[in-house]
Amino acid sequence: MSSPNQSSPRGETADLSDEKLFDDPLAQILEVHLRQREICAKIDVIAGAETPAPADVSEVLAHMRRVLPVHVQDEEEDLFPMLRSRSEPGDEINATLDELSDEHGSSWGEAKHAETILARLAAEGGVPNHDEAAALIEYAAHERKHLIVENAIVLPLARGLLTADDIATLSANMRKRRSNRDAV
Repeated sequence: MSSPNQSSPRGETADLSDEKLFDDPLAQILEVHLRQREICAKIDVIAGAETPAPADVSEVLAHMRRVLPVHVQDEEEDLFPMLRSRSEPGDEINATLDELSDEHGSSWGEAKHAETILARLAAEGGVPNHDEAAALIEYAAHERKHLIVENAIVLPLARGLLTADDIATLSANMRKRRSNRDAV
């Protein structure tokens, strides 16, 4: 397995559909997390801008529609169950994974609300009203906290707990999911 090296594009310049990233699916997940942090920063800019840049609105909206749903599936359908199967029943990682899964479920409504706001901005232009701006900022803040737990706890544990077969299965399922959904 290889990790992206320092000369590989990162963040918004990285191609999340690059087949090489799926050789190390945990690195691909980390790249999506990096992109998600950048998306959160753009959401904050959109929420506070006098005139949000249409390109930023379109980029965030595309990310939320194409990347985020399949990424959550990667975690919920593969990564989290694999970690649960490799952990001991009393391990605190199980409680953390339960909490993250609950957050995925509860934040889906926030994400859909943010997506609706962004879709309106993309279609009509203009600026988010006060309530919309607050909802966007709240969604971005929630996502950042969620990413901290996944990056600081879940991914390092996955590197230590998952077997080579787990990694191969995760990689294959991520590739399949994207080919089936035409998502990145």
